[in-house]
Amino acid sequence: MNYFRIQKTFLFVYLLGSTLPFAHPRPSVTLNRLDSIIKHNPSALTVRAERSWLELSNGHAGPSVLEDVVWLSRYPEWVPTADRLHAHYLFLQGKFDSARIMLYTNIESPLKNSPDQFQLLAKLELSMLDTNAALAIWKRAWNARHEEGDLMEFINLHRAHKSTSLELLRDGFHRHPKSPGVCKVIFEAAMSNGTEEGLEIGLIVSSHALDTWPKSSDWRLRNAQALFRKEKYFEVEAVLLDGLKILDESSRFNGENSFATDIRKDMLELLVTNNLQTNKQKSKQ
Repeated sequence: MNYFRIQKTFLFVYLLGSTLPFAHPRPSVTLNRLDSIIKHNPSALTVRAERSWLELSNGHAGPSVLEDVVWLSRYPEWVPTADRLHAHYLFLQGKFDSARIMLYTNIESPLKNSPDQFQLLAKLELSMLDTNAALAIWKRAWNARHEEGDLMEFINLHRAHKSTSLELLRDGFHRHPKSPGVCKVIFEAAMSNGTEEGLEIGLIVSSHALDTWPKSSDWRLRNAQALFRKEKYFEVEAVLLDGLKILDESSRFNGENSFATDIRKDMLELLVTNNLQTNKQKSKQ
């Protein structure tokens, strides 16, 4: 039996916001069922792992988690899961020094360096106001796996501290050119970079997105914004008109739809602004 594959089934990839050291309501129905199974079969290790991941994901670090950690630690094939659970348990208990040591140990191991361990460690370092350490953690996560989630966390942390790496944006786009989430994050980071190189990356990403998702009205808007920032005013109008046509023809946007309303409003405002710039250029010719 492939125990590591089974363990990954119960490895919830937590967002940083879900790992705050206070509890959400305990999902009692599911946990009561798992408690009952374990009571009748204490060596049900898969169920123990599931119970603890569920407890921890809801901000609980009670005695049942520690009990599960002890049980899982008795079996070599379950030690990686036990150590990940234990690190999260220490984090939620507020034992940050111990959690930090264990998390750094875990991310060194290919069997333990799951996404949640990097997330917890980065959050812990940020809570200690060590932005550089948090950036280094996400850099390690990205270099180790090149996964979309790690990339977006890495870019967003860079942006939050005004230190966007254009090299990271290019590398991320090269590796995940068909990921809508990645392309959006890269575009936004590139456009806010404030350099010509950043604008060029934003234009490349948005132009690629038009080819990849030709019926996407929001990517029409982003591409038009990039063209406008690059002062390619005569190209902006055609892109915006295509975007408005997509909105008009799509049944998804019929009736009340705040998303479509906001995009349409932004498109029309940019169209007016662009027409003013176009007229200025024409008057100079």
